Amino acid sequence: YIQIEVFREDELTTVSRISQNGIVAMPLIGSVKLGGLTKQAAQNKIREMLQDGYIRHPEVQITIAEFATRRFTVLGQVSRPGSYEIPQQERVDLLQAVGMAGGFTRIANASSIQVRRQVKGKEVVYKLDGRKMQRDSKAKRFYVLPNDTITVPESIF
Repeated sequence: YIQIEVFREDELTTVSRISQNGIVAMPLIGSVKLGGLTKQAAQNKIREMLQDGYIRHPEVQITIAEFATRRFTVLGQVSRPGSYEIPQQERVDLLQAVGMAGGFTRIANASSIQVRRQVKGKEVVYKLDGRKMQRDSKAKRFYVLPNDTITVPESIF
């Protein structure tokens, strides 16, 4: 969440989440694309838009109240199935995600892990070999994205 304040213009104070396409809705000026801008650049953009016919010398202050949480879910044969958060400014690979969930259980089939992911509105299922990733340090790492669901199946002896 971000908070946008305009000095001496309390009715313009906005607390909002930036949408996935980087837009925030504000009184008077409507939708403003802030995604990808630095805090200073975003303040300048809003200031310029408000100066353009609305307020003489607006002083704009943006405060970042909370970063959006980026979560993934691990199900099946792990010690602690559940939902976990990807730390800000970090990446988590598949084996790290399983580790966050307490590791594989004794009866896990680590060679047949499934990751479900939404790609352009469609569900894609990746089938991955966690055993190979554990054994081979040169194996390509598979990075977990927000909203992924990882399923570790039971081994059938």
